[in-house]
Amino acid sequence: MMNLETQIYLILYSYIYGFLFSYILSYTYQYIYKQTVIPKIILSFLFVLNAVFIYFICLRKINYGILHVYSFLLILLGFISEHFIINYLDKRKRK
Repeated sequence: MMNLETQIYLILYSYIYGFLFSYILSYTYQYIYKQTVIPKIILSFLFVLNAVFIYFICLRKINYGILHVYSFLLILLGFISEHFIINYLDKRKRK
């Protein structure tokens, strides 16, 4: 069982990681989709594989690599909130 401090670190890390992953993914895919089919598949696979490795390396430092369901949910929440924030800022910028 994890203590409360470790759970809070895991929650914050998962949310921020989802937010940053979405932000980096949107800019990286601008360059990936200019390629042909085979390099596009390989580069996408390598990007996601690196992102997962980085997540698990940091997760090992926080709670010895133990995954919980809420960590996936918070990554998804960070991913979705980044899209809403970027869309909101783009709308304000256009006005």
